[in-house]
Amino acid sequence: MKIKNYLIGEYDKSVILTYLGAAFALVAIYWTLQGQVRLAMMAFILSGICDLFDGVVARSLPRTPNRNVLALKLIHSAT
Repeated sequence: MKIKNYLIGEYDKSVILTYLGAAFALVAIYWTLQGQVRLAMMAFILSGICDLFDGVVARSLPRTPNRNVLALKLIHSAT
């Protein structure tokens, strides 16, 4: 799979799943505020499913040199 370079970062299937999950969560919050509880619960469940699988998809994809650098920066900033 070819990774597309956009303005900032690299986007692949796992990032798309992450953004899709965030969008579902925002829609669920909106529907909760509108009193549409059943729709909100379905959107929250879809958000959770996206969150569940984005890590699995990310681990299955090959790492690029840019991702290795980012991973090292994140590890060093956490310590």
